[in-house]
Amino acid sequence: MKPRFAILIAMVVVCGFFVWRRLTPHEGRQSPTSLQGEAEAPGEEEATTPQDLKLHSVGRNRSRAAPRSPAAGGLPTKTLLQRLLDQDEEVTHVPREQIEAFLALNKTNAQSLLAAWHAAGDREYLKQAAVLYPNDPAVQLNTITLDVFPGQQREWLDRFKQSAPENSLANYLSARDYFRDGKPELALKELAEAAGKRGFSDYTERTLQDMEEIYMQSGMTTAEAKAVAMAGTLLPHLKPLKELAQEMGGLQQRYLGAGDTASAEAVARLGWNVGQQLTVGEGSRYIINQTIGLTVEHELLTRLPPEQQPDFLPMSVKDQLAAIDGRKQVLSEMNPLFDQLLANANEAEIINFCDRMKLYGEYAALEWLQKKQGGR
Repeated sequence: MKPRFAILIAMVVVCGFFVWRRLTPHEGRQSPTSLQGEAEAPGEEEATTPQDLKLHSVGRNRSRAAPRSPAAGGLPTKTLLQRLLDQDEEVTHVPREQIEAFLALNKTNAQSLLAAWHAAGDREYLKQAAVLYPNDPAVQLNTITLDVFPGQQREWLDRFKQSAPENSLANYLSARDYFRDGKPELALKELAEAAGKRGFSDYTERTLQDMEEIYMQSGMTTAEAKAVAMAGTLLPHLKPLKELAQEMGGLQQRYLGAGDTASAEAVARLGWNVGQQLTVGEGSRYIINQTIGLTVEHELLTRLPPEQQPDFLPMSVKDQLAAIDGRKQVLSEMNPLFDQLLANANEAEIINFCDRMKLYGEYAALEWLQKKQGGR
């Protein structure tokens, strides 16, 4: 979207906001609407914290195995990949002494500290990264989404926007914060600014590479390290994006309640832009990102007249919602293929898949895997 068009939309929505405020009694901050009827992302639990969202929740469709002694009943010890499929969370955790060795090898730089945080689950590593490297965008993103310094969110958000001026994710997180502070007019301005940007980066590729390295240094094989990195890499930015969509949906509903359909549609357009970054834009490399993006799109379209076709949609609202549901189903069916890979493939095939994912994206890698398995 061109910047001028984005500004025009923002003006429409902000004007609608002030009309709505004149027509609606002020009741203080309101909680966002829920994503009613929306399926969760493949491999995603009902998230309560940003840490719940991972690049791939391996073994989600399998029953969680009860912990036991390796020698219990004379049964053979499970391989690392078998433990991963059984959702043994200890597999993704690296002992502190090995993490410290990894940090020393990398001179405790920003990337190694973020990898240490993911591998250890200890926020002290993230706090250390924030203190030592406050201007690193990836550090800023994690600091914001995990609320490492309560009460300093606005300072970190402004710093992130300055460090990554073309990254629309900074604007989205800023908008979500403004909504939470009861300042929807500022949130809408952030969304309009984001609509004029093409860039979107969550720095996951960088984190994934570092996670592979820390696992290999801890003694895992290359295939094991790549598989465990997928299961251990956190995506803390996805929950705030879902919350942003909920806040926008709540504002949209209040516009409709005030009879302001033009502003409600303008909010839907801005929300569509958020979703598109995750479904087809730069944030679409992973299945869970795409599914969250579809959820965002659904949230902002579901209140519009079903037979209407806004100019930002390629089809009617009704047909677009059906297309979203269809795409979600496709992603849900593709997602278990990675578990099948871990259960049946050799190390070379696992390495090949993970490398293809980094080059072409997860969906393309899963398509390759599906064709390969179909030929067996």
